[in-house]
Amino acid sequence: MQKTFDVIIIGAGPIGLNCGIEAVKNNLSHLIIEKGCLVNSIYHFPTNMVFLTAVLKRLKIICHI
Repeated sequence: MQKTFDVIIIGAGPIGLNCGIEAVKNNLSHLIIEKGCLVNSIYHFPTNMVFLTAVLKRLKIICHI
């Protein structure tokens, strides 16, 4: 089964996730591909920083470890 997306985003860092959020806001089908663990660059952010908590549930992300 093959699926077509309006947008394919490479990388689930802050910019990739923001692109995914904009795709959701604009009703575009999307896929985010990340080579490391999910939101790896965000994992290394300072612990007191709040980052996109509720919106992440709506993003379609594939991770390859």
